[in-house]
Amino acid sequence: MLNNQQVLSAGTRKAEAIVQAAAALEAVGVRHAVDLDPSQPEHRSAYVGITGLGTVTWEYFCMCSGAKVSKPTCGSAGSSTEPSDRETPRKRGR
Repeated sequence: MLNNQQVLSAGTRKAEAIVQAAAALEAVGVRHAVDLDPSQPEHRSAYVGITGLGTVTWEYFCMCSGAKVSKPTCGSAGSSTEPSDRETPRKRGR
């Protein structure tokens, strides 16, 4: 994983962003998946504060870690004061 050379649209390599997010989460007391609490603002802020990681990837990260996300915000752009994903959203044609 750390050899991943893919780049987020913000210019950060994905592997770098994940390492930074892990360090930020550890700094707020998240050492294991069971410690992650999506309802804790400091947990969310630690993750979305990393360039290239935002609300949508936060929710997906929580879901993949087994944490319960009570109210997804994927479709509610602009409802948060936190940075949103900096990756270019893809539009789907119907």
